[in-house]
Amino acid sequence: MTGMMAYSLLSRWSGALGVCAIIAIVRPAHADPRAVVELFTSQGCSSCPPADRILGELAKDPSIIALSMPIDYWDYLGWKDTLADARFSARQQAYSRVRGDREVWICSISKAIPISILRGENGGRELTYYNVVRNLVKVGDWNGTSGSWNVPLESVLHEGVDAAAVYVQDGSRERPGMMLGAAYATLH
Repeated sequence: MTGMMAYSLLSRWSGALGVCAIIAIVRPAHADPRAVVELFTSQGCSSCPPADRILGELAKDPSIIALSMPIDYWDYLGWKDTLADARFSARQQAYSRVRGDREVWICSISKAIPISILRGENGGRELTYYNVVRNLVKVGDWNGTSGSWNVPLESVLHEGVDAAAVYVQDGSRERPGMMLGAAYATLH
């Protein structure tokens, strides 16, 4: 998928994505073309279910690594997001502060998690969240040359994790930047 095609496809859905998502398009130098989509979503946000469904559709495309990163700052609305991670809220906020170094990241992923929402704007609904990031680990820094990193299996495999994504991204944990390359693998 070219950057222009990805932009065109994603711009059609921009209304549904609203403040729920930040998109990073990737064009790795020596791999199949990939797009990485990070959806910052919340069970307490009534605008997010359409974006969650779109992410589920995008997750079916092998040229896209679609990641759901549930955030916690909507919890005050009456429902504490059962998948939320404050690190994802910080990541979303940090996209506005970009730096120039490169880091390598690995995400532990649960491909699909159905959740029955009991209260809040989505109370009474069952929503399915796709490619939910369950853990995000910085593996190391990439300097533009070949490299390898060892990651303990227990850092990746947790209950409910059935996939992983690895990506190289400009910036830092506090100031993430452009995606430079990515890979996705099913673990079971």
